Amino acid sequence: MRYRSGLSLTGLLAFFIAIVPTYQDTRPLPVQEAVRVDAGTTVTTMFGQKVNDTDSLIIGERGPTLLEDFILREKVMHFDHER
Repeated sequence: MRYRSGLSLTGLLAFFIAIVPTYQDTRPLPVQEAVRVDAGTTVTTMFGQKVNDTDSLIIGERGPTLLEDFILREKVMHFDHER
């Protein structure tokens, strides 16, 4: 079978095989090599008390966050004021 350009199906197949890489690149992606810059810093409240930045008070494993979580409310307030 010939196409309008004059190339046959085997010619097109040979062309695509030639341009597709045949090796596996095993190098890690740049995202995998990245490290956290803020790993040594601590988060404090407005009053200077050190807190864990990743925790928030929730009910159960996948429950809602509690309104008593003043640290989370403070983080949200700072985020909202920075926008």
